Amino acid sequence: MTGAAHITQVLATSMAKDDSVHLLGESLPLSPVCSSLLVQYPQRCHLLPAADATLVGVAIGLALSGKVPVVELAGPEALWGALQQIGQEAANLSHEFNTSIILRVPLGPDFDDPTPMLTSVQNLQVLSPAEPADAGAIIQTALRSSGVTVVLEPLTVLGSS
Repeated sequence: MTGAAHITQVLATSMAKDDSVHLLGESLPLSPVCSSLLVQYPQRCHLLPAADATLVGVAIGLALSGKVPVVELAGPEALWGALQQIGQEAANLSHEFNTSIILRVPLGPDFDDPTPMLTSVQNLQVLSPAEPADAGAIIQTALRSSGVTVVLEPLTVLGSS
């Protein structure tokens, strides 16, 4: 089973059990993780414009209203557009208000590793799967965690079985 299939399975199970889990992204219909969930849970899958700070801002609003947003960003370059929202608002608010926000970031083979930038942000957890089965376990852990979790997902893990 691929890493994407593991994540889909965890999200499907979580969404079936918990109405507070919402998915956000700019291209969910094209996502190997979210496309089937968009069909299954159209009221909790939100297609938003390709404005990364807006995606994170909507996730903050959902989290403050008691929801558990899972945001799929387009790639590591999207983190730059959302860094102020992530660092100054999401991480601080989630710590103060005990909310959960998950940011999923696919990483291509020739990416600039955003880990040093992300680990410098207080109240932010950064995780990355090494194996396909780890991908689902990491999302499951993030769903149970309080605060902001950024999951860096290598495409080699998402696509390999």
